[in-house]
Amino acid sequence: MTALEDGIDRASHLRAQVKGRGFGLLLALTLISVAAFILYFNTFSSPFVLDDLAYIQENGSLRDLSNFWPPTNTRFITYLSFALNYRFGGPGVFGFHVVNTLIHIFNGLLIFQITCLCFRSPRLSGFLSSGNGDDSKGIMSTPYLLALSVGLIFTVHPVQTESVTYLTQRFASLSTLMYLLGLFLFITARVARRANLRHAFYALSIIVVWCAQITKEICFTLPFIITLFEFTFFTGNEKLTRRLARLVPYYVALLIIPFVLLYPWPVEYGAGGVSEMIMDLQVEEMTTLSRFDYLITQFRVLITYLRLLVLPVAQNFEYDYQVYTSLFSPAPLASLLFLLGLFTFGVYIYIRSFALKSPYLLLAAFGISWFFITISIESSIIPIQHVIFEHRLYLPSFGAFLALFSLAYYLIDRYGLSTHSTVAVVLLVVTLLPLSVATVKRNALWADELTLYEDMVVKSPKRVPGHTFLGRIYHERGRLDSAVKEFRTSIELKPDDVLARFDLANVLREQEKMEEAIGEFKAILIYAPEHIGAMTNLGTAYLVTGRLTEAATEYRRALRYDPGHKEAHYNIHLAYKGLGDNTRAEAHFRQYQLLNRGQR
Repeated sequence: MTALEDGIDRASHLRAQVKGRGFGLLLALTLISVAAFILYFNTFSSPFVLDDLAYIQENGSLRDLSNFWPPTNTRFITYLSFALNYRFGGPGVFGFHVVNTLIHIFNGLLIFQITCLCFRSPRLSGFLSSGNGDDSKGIMSTPYLLALSVGLIFTVHPVQTESVTYLTQRFASLSTLMYLLGLFLFITARVARRANLRHAFYALSIIVVWCAQITKEICFTLPFIITLFEFTFFTGNEKLTRRLARLVPYYVALLIIPFVLLYPWPVEYGAGGVSEMIMDLQVEEMTTLSRFDYLITQFRVLITYLRLLVLPVAQNFEYDYQVYTSLFSPAPLASLLFLLGLFTFGVYIYIRSFALKSPYLLLAAFGISWFFITISIESSIIPIQHVIFEHRLYLPSFGAFLALFSLAYYLIDRYGLSTHSTVAVVLLVVTLLPLSVATVKRNALWADELTLYEDMVVKSPKRVPGHTFLGRIYHERGRLDSAVKEFRTSIELKPDDVLARFDLANVLREQEKMEEAIGEFKAILIYAPEHIGAMTNLGTAYLVTGRLTEAATEYRRALRYDPGHKEAHYNIHLAYKGLGDNTRAEAHFRQYQLLNRGQR
């Protein structure tokens, strides 16, 4: 064969490869997109629930894009995405749900692409060329089917519903998108053959990794994952110093989160789209639980997470989870031993992968490492009020699915099944179907606030939030007796729950049970002496029952805390008028009129 013929043959082979990859990518995009829209289409009208009210619906900062510079908080990009959603899609839920679903689709596709790129890395290419594993090309090759399986399982798994259907948890899905995109661009830069493409993708990956740090704090681990990928899948043909130098810009990103948190931003810079209410919520998230108690509880939580990935039954938004205080309690100790065993198994198969030149064992070891590294921010020594949430599995689940399917493919290859692709397709279909059904059923709960909160109460009867939220829905829908029952349950579980008492008192007032309402308002002021709403509502309860002196006392107290409270001025004028003190009545009425004109 002449040099010209050889060149033409190689060019033809390259074109065929590119064409094959293009078709494979299009097929994966189609399957992942169709699966996501089928499973999540029924959520597009699901209402704002739970924290959606504070973070989105009632967050006034989202109404003005000028609130979003400079980036003064560690979730700036996610808040900005909410603001852009509001700007171009309006305040309705539809646009927010569509964007969340699109983010989920992109994540599934990125997982497919990253898994495919693993097989193009020098390490796995070398393993495949040595006759270990299926090195064929096309959509029926095991590398393609493995990548497609991991991407599809990630997309359809019911544990992801909390990160997609629950609008607020765009924090989890968008940060995962930035995480995966940063890694994808890094790998693309490393496998690119043309220097200009390498440099472009390398620069883009650095930008994305830096931006990821102000999407959500879980992205702090991204530089470590990039380092792990570099030394797992790329051979040491280059000098170590050059490889380390390539990683330096990613480690500079580790300074961003501490800087944003610790820098004394001037007040006029605002909070990057975060309202004062949300800042209070974020402070409340930091629990008083000790770091040690949180850590040993997380040993048990991690087992629950792994169980949810393998067997996603009894899912719950508000888990009633036991907090452990001793490592030597049977549950955390057994959990720790299991986790140590899993980690040891990961190290073992990593070592064996080189001895056997097995691409599947190496991928499984990487997947196990991914799970532990990516979940470490929220499941280690940083105590958070809620010890378990399903959305915390969104990013780590990629590693778990990669490990599980890689081990399955290793067994298929190990036992010499002649029809690798057929077995792989059957395995995928058998896994997809029940997971898809479970996702549809789980999403059906989110279609209505009532069904979601009732599910929370049934599964966690001793958790306060479920009862309080359910009581509010009953109240909104006119089921006042049911609302009273739920609020009383919340108070029995947590006597100092001011929100539940306030809601209960207002329902009792609507039922014209004034003495009971007065008792609840008084109780609120014992637990929260500066609660202006309780003062004014207590004053109103006194007013309608003819106890004018006591009503005036409560309104005066409210006005000491808030001199511009319009309703208090108007109602105290009524109380004074009823008492015959026309001078004070007229003074407060004039103040009410001034405030009323000022708000027009």
